Amino acid sequence: MRKHSFTLTELLIVIAIIAILIALLLPTLNKARDNGYQISCLGVLKQLGMAHLTYAQMSNDYTVPPVVNWGVWRYWSGNTLLRSGLGLPEVEEESYSKQSKIFKAGLVCPRAPLSGQPDGNGFRYNVGYSYGINTQHWGGNVYTGYAGFKTNRFRRPSQLLAYGDGLDARIYRDYADPRHNYWKNGETGGTWAPAYRHGSRAAMNVAFQDGHAAAMRWSEVFDNDPLWLDSNACIRRN
Repeated sequence: MRKHSFTLTELLIVIAIIAILIALLLPTLNKARDNGYQISCLGVLKQLGMAHLTYAQMSNDYTVPPVVNWGVWRYWSGNTLLRSGLGLPEVEEESYSKQSKIFKAGLVCPRAPLSGQPDGNGFRYNVGYSYGINTQHWGGNVYTGYAGFKTNRFRRPSQLLAYGDGLDARIYRDYADPRHNYWKNGETGGTWAPAYRHGSRAAMNVAFQDGHAAAMRWSEVFDNDPLWLDSNACIRRN
């Protein structure tokens, strides 16, 4: 019986067909992967938003301040009560960099490459390169006049940003235009800029002051006063 063998032409045709199929499938696979990352990130921000509300319920309706001095400087990432709501241990370190790193792997955005690697116990992820707290009322400067919001004075808590994807632990509307920041510089830490990691680099995930989380396109973020400001609810506590 004569055995059939493939010719070079036939092999090239098969390879070409496989290459075409891969090219057709890759965008779908990449989109599915990106959707998975976005859903995971939204879940983390939902946890953060609910812990934020729990803090306010236990703190006379004041939300988590960006930073406060309780004998030791406590940035929001080192806030003991907030951390307990997230199932995290207390930290004693005064260093912001240490406070922001003692997080769990599951509490940073999976699309934030600067969030770092964990230690042997699953901690040391740097949330400061993953999520930032809204500091628009304080011009990004939270070392003096540190404050939170008073929840019983909110005008539109479902529209006011609490935390969002960011390149710094403090995010600030003046740095929110991706054409001047994120798209230009990419994942560069310490810039106070929101990070548009989702939706093909056109959307960021946000936790709002009422505890819910959602994705927002860049055009809805950078020039949106109600998203960043509520002077009625902003309380300074020197």
